[in-house]
Amino acid sequence: MDIRSTLRVGHRLFLAGGAWGRAARSLGPRCADGCNPVVWLSENGRLHPVLLVPAQGSIDGEHLSRMPWGILLLNRAEGTAAWVSRTGTVWRRLSLPRSVAEAPRQVVRRPPRPGAGGDSQPGG
Repeated sequence: MDIRSTLRVGHRLFLAGGAWGRAARSLGPRCADGCNPVVWLSENGRLHPVLLVPAQGSIDGEHLSRMPWGILLLNRAEGTAAWVSRTGTVWRRLSLPRSVAEAPRQVVRRPPRPGAGGDSQPGG
């Protein structure tokens, strides 16, 4: 079990990540080759899975966010996928634009500030 994100909503704790090997197989045959993402819910200190997606990639990149209308789960693996839930127990995968869904993981770099670290200045 590899936890990447947690979110507390009232007395409920949500954890998102991936499950591989023995941890995945303990979730049942659907996860025999791993599940990514997995969302677990804890209401009483014990975890139980509420979302299991058979692994389609090898990179864990889950992030849970609370929204005014419920919970959003983003998974940035070899591409991007998103799920939403109003209650935290029933999840629906969102249809994303192809340019977002197929976007590889990228490091976004900010351009340097003028005058910082060796940029050339006009007229200088």
